[in-house]
Amino acid sequence: MRVTLHFHGYRYFPYERRWALRETETLFGQNPSVQGGVIQIDVPDERLPLLQRLTYFAKAVTESGEVVVPDQAKWEASANGGKLGAANSSVSRQPTRYSLHGLHEYKGRFNPQVVRAIGNLLRLEPGSRVLDPFCGSGTVLLEAAHLGWDALGVDLNPLAVMIANAKVDLFHSQSDELMAHLEAVLVRVGELAEVLGDCEAGFNSQTRATLRAAGLSQPLPGRGYLERWFPMDVLAQFQAVLGLIDDVPDGTARTALVACLSNLVRDVSLQDPGDLRIRRRKDPSDNYPALLLFAEQLTKLLSCLRSAAPLKGSAPTGTRQLAVHTDSRSPTGLIQAAALVTSDDSLFDAAITSPPYASALPYVDTQRLSLVLLGFADADDIYAMGRGLVGTREITTTQRREFEIAIESNQAEFPRVVQEFLADLLRGVRDADVGFRRRNRPALLYKYLLDMRSAFEAAHACLKQGSAWALVVGTNRTRLEGREIIIPTPDLLAGVAATAGFAVERIEPLDTYPRYGMHSANSINSESLVVLRAI
Repeated sequence: MRVTLHFHGYRYFPYERRWALRETETLFGQNPSVQGGVIQIDVPDERLPLLQRLTYFAKAVTESGEVVVPDQAKWEASANGGKLGAANSSVSRQPTRYSLHGLHEYKGRFNPQVVRAIGNLLRLEPGSRVLDPFCGSGTVLLEAAHLGWDALGVDLNPLAVMIANAKVDLFHSQSDELMAHLEAVLVRVGELAEVLGDCEAGFNSQTRATLRAAGLSQPLPGRGYLERWFPMDVLAQFQAVLGLIDDVPDGTARTALVACLSNLVRDVSLQDPGDLRIRRRKDPSDNYPALLLFAEQLTKLLSCLRSAAPLKGSAPTGTRQLAVHTDSRSPTGLIQAAALVTSDDSLFDAAITSPPYASALPYVDTQRLSLVLLGFADADDIYAMGRGLVGTREITTTQRREFEIAIESNQAEFPRVVQEFLADLLRGVRDADVGFRRRNRPALLYKYLLDMRSAFEAAHACLKQGSAWALVVGTNRTRLEGREIIIPTPDLLAGVAATAGFAVERIEPLDTYPRYGMHSANSINSESLVVLRAI
């Protein structure tokens, strides 16, 4: 049957339009006809239901006049008050916070549309098993819930694991009882907010007593550390919120509420919330309205749950998605985590991830306040936690010197193209007058590639032979004496993966906007899709 496909009215990246056409070829086994912006394709009758899987089209119109709105378009519309993003609509920007993707901000994640599109291009079906070795806040896991994949995500950041599990648990547990628990907390928060008044200058003794009573003198972990980074009255508001959360009997609701609280922590701290590093505000206040912001977060969550509820019925049931706190570089840890999702020693059909970037993001620094406030880490452990992550920015002088020796001797036996780039970068920083960050760059990049090879090797043991691993990763850049040096991370990772049991199928540039605005001097200004095959 002849079908006409319509794009949304919002702006697309060029790669999204390319992928849209490739999706149609993959799903329907036919090449689309593109003339004057009109896209038509002949779809066999038995494949017409696959129109629901399309990622980038607003609607499909059959020659008989039937209009099919893909599931993805419906999810995006749920984030726009129900307005579908067709060409004649007022929707001008691609929604990426639909469903529960907006529960908690998380630096460095990729658009959820990318996950669905990659799944289509890899021919994944409902019931497929998918691995995300660097799951972050759970973009792949939540999309897996939408699409009916069993999925495992692992991450070394316990806060990320909590957020990821909160998303999928909420998706699967949107009961009247859950909504009632969340709404009851919102009412209690509103009652407390009424006694705050103008809190900018701080609370009076009566208000503080009210907050203490609401929180039942809830103890805060790492109190001494937190007092250095929050006004005392903000901590009192945290105690009140945590006390209310502690009274909620439903575990899914409690985790969701904790995620809502975590999402506002930086905004009410003495740290500059727009800076990824640890820097204090230039104009700190004596207090910030944490309770009111928490109420806003919770109101937004309730709205998202109500908007998504009608669409849940279209998602396949009986699947499981789980985030586990473990190290993706550990074969034993990964295999043990996999057993929690798969059964009968089943292997994964594919892996999809956006891995960490080499020393580009201070993940733990960005989230350290939530980690301490919520008891995920002691303040004294923050530095060590950050140093242990893949893509860390931290390294000792002794480690740096050891890695530099290893680069010169190619101790890791990296492929020639990888070794030559590392050696050239090392010579460049030695010959230049640079600060310690750039001086550390060759050693940190070497460590990153070592860690990623360990992750490739560990994942290989959990993937079926011939299965694909799709990575979305960008280039980095640095400067040496006024000269810009591009670090081709996608190519370097592909070279390393080829030594860890994978064949490189393709590296496809993705034309995107730079990330990490205020750090644009070192931003990731281009990304690529790297597709590997387990051999």
